[in-house]
Amino acid sequence: MATVERVAQTALPLGHEVVKWDNAMNEINLASLNVVEMNLFTAICAQVVERDTDEIHLSYSALRELMHYTSRSRARFAKMVINATDHIRAFSVKYEHGDKVGAGQLFYNIEANKVTGDLTVSVNPKVLGVLNDLTNNFTLFLQPDWVTLNSKYTKLVYLMVMQWRTTGRDLVIPVAEFRQRLGIPDSMTTSQVTKRIIHPVEQQLNQADLVPGFKITPIQQGRKYIKYRLSFDAMPKLRHAAPAQAARIGRLSAVAAAKDPTAATMYAADDRRVLADATLSQTEVKRQLRANEQARGVPDIPIFKLTD
Repeated sequence: MATVERVAQTALPLGHEVVKWDNAMNEINLASLNVVEMNLFTAICAQVVERDTDEIHLSYSALRELMHYTSRSRARFAKMVINATDHIRAFSVKYEHGDKVGAGQLFYNIEANKVTGDLTVSVNPKVLGVLNDLTNNFTLFLQPDWVTLNSKYTKLVYLMVMQWRTTGRDLVIPVAEFRQRLGIPDSMTTSQVTKRIIHPVEQQLNQADLVPGFKITPIQQGRKYIKYRLSFDAMPKLRHAAPAQAARIGRLSAVAAAKDPTAATMYAADDRRVLADATLSQTEVKRQLRANEQARGVPDIPIFKLTD
């Protein structure tokens, strides 16, 4: 097993608030989690992005920061993690490796320290690719945006939209599928769904400006709702990305590209190792690439003035 990678106790590395996963992850039934557990799940996923290790350690303080977790009781936090583990550990996801297609458990083990509140997560190496090496067909969002959504229904609709965030389009979903994906109980009537779910979701996503122009419109057949249309404007950039987070998103794209086998013809092996290290800042990447060039004996190219 790879060496456990530790996230700093008091400050998170650059941009580790970016959540990026294969669209296959959107098939996981997150409706089984409550809001806090959803925040925990995405916080874990954000730390696995573009890393080569299949086990990570997350400190209590780092997790509290990622989750915007307000309680300072480590015992209560550990209890929450243990309760969430029963759901999260059962999550299965589809994956592809070359000509092989399969499905497997996402996390082998989630262990919480009852004293320190720290967390150790073991990722199934078979499915690690759904959180790594992603160059297309992925969903991308920011953990700080995610944790501002205080309803699990809003979170689940937000995920549907973020899969198509750069296109701007109408998503048409049958009523039965909409209810199933959001975990809406059968006992809730159509009018209750409209009042207690659809209207609050529309209000929160528009109010926070997370999904511009967002609207859910029912499609009727006679007097019965048969589908819902989710419409929204294209979001070419993440709305609330800080400069460091925007730089992190750019780094993730560079990391994924560097890990692609076709990069072997474009970069030397030592350069690919640097480019594929998601923990490095852009400045450090440039410094190490330059050091590699000098080590290989690539000469400096002088800059001449026009009078030279």
